[in-house]
Amino acid sequence: GGILVLATLLGSTVEAYLPAGLPVGLRSAGLPGLRVLADARPPSGPRGHPSALRSGNGVSSLSMSDGDGAELSRRNMMSLAPVLLALASAPDAGVAIPVPSQLRTPGMQKSEVAGFVQHAVIKAVDVDEEVDFWTQGLGMKVLRTRKVGGRETKFVGYGPETLRNNRGGHVSLEIVQSSKAKVDIGQGLQRFLIEIPKTPDTRAKLIKSGGEVLKKDLGTDDFFEALSPSGYKVRVCESKDKDKMITHPVKGLTLKTNDLPRSLSFFKAVGLVPQAEGLFPMMAGGSVLLRYEMNTGEAVGAAVVLEPLQKGSERVNAGTAFQLRVLCEDIDGTVEKAVEAGAKVVFEGEQQGVSTHVAVLNEPGTGYVVVLVDPAGFESELPQPPKRDSPKQYTRKGPTKEEVQAEKARKEAKEKRNRERAEKLKEE
Repeated sequence: GGILVLATLLGSTVEAYLPAGLPVGLRSAGLPGLRVLADARPPSGPRGHPSALRSGNGVSSLSMSDGDGAELSRRNMMSLAPVLLALASAPDAGVAIPVPSQLRTPGMQKSEVAGFVQHAVIKAVDVDEEVDFWTQGLGMKVLRTRKVGGRETKFVGYGPETLRNNRGGHVSLEIVQSSKAKVDIGQGLQRFLIEIPKTPDTRAKLIKSGGEVLKKDLGTDDFFEALSPSGYKVRVCESKDKDKMITHPVKGLTLKTNDLPRSLSFFKAVGLVPQAEGLFPMMAGGSVLLRYEMNTGEAVGAAVVLEPLQKGSERVNAGTAFQLRVLCEDIDGTVEKAVEAGAKVVFEGEQQGVSTHVAVLNEPGTGYVVVLVDPAGFESELPQPPKRDSPKQYTRKGPTKEEVQAEKARKEAKEKRNRERAEKLKEE
């Protein structure tokens, strides 16, 4: 209660300085003037320091330098830190994940966003067991299936993948049958990040569906970690707010990198934009959270969190069981930028079995496989909704020749009867 009162008093001041991607959880409380920001990143001034915050969407413009805007000293900023930390750890904390209406489609000159984190590919020892974990354990649905090169593939997620549906834009997992008895996940992929409503039987469902709930102490009971049957880790954030609507449960994924500057440079080249550093309940110290941004500056879709290798730790490898796939408006231009950032092009052309144009890249910091996917080709892969039958055309048919003659005979007979009746009445 005290946090909400204090946040209300601070108003747009607190809101403007919330790092983007920071879960606030105040929107559902019905407080005016407070919302989850996805674009509160201070731009650099002439001397490279934060000079003013972007104004728009109701966010006040604040200044740390001389000017006409409201003054906010460094001391005042430091005094806000405890409030931000309290807000970040609030039980009903959650991240709003807007999605673009669509990426480029035929006839469009430029989309409203350069890219979108669309899905992750994970290899499984047993596809059906892995699917059971994500569906029966975590509530996803099987979205589509296909076979490529004789291997079975199933896509699971919380909703439609398409960006042409206002309920779409859901991140999916493409679960592929491994050709080996064990999958090489490596040590780099740290976890998938998911937020779902809190239920008393979530952990029991995960265990029943073949998963393992880890007993690691995370310092809070708001989220826990579990392992899938093939060994993929997922951090589950349980929202205690019963009235909160979680539209897109998959919040992102975390990758540990051997070389944070190189990895960061690569993901920037691919189009992702840093949103926050460190101040995030699901991030380790020094981590960087990246998301795509719309032309308006609003961050969209799931996040990629880069976690630096701690001093003294052994280097990690990316393994061979995981790929990250992102929709990309300009594949050729993005490949050039990625190569300049140190990436290696593994393949570029039409993907086997679906004829979608892709570019497969090796990220330079650790070696993760990142695949750029053409948006129009991706949309063509998706199951098309059933076509509605065109309404039947009902036309009023005129009477046939026989019907006209019969009707004429009926009228004549009636008139004859009426005349005979009239004549009979006169005689009486």
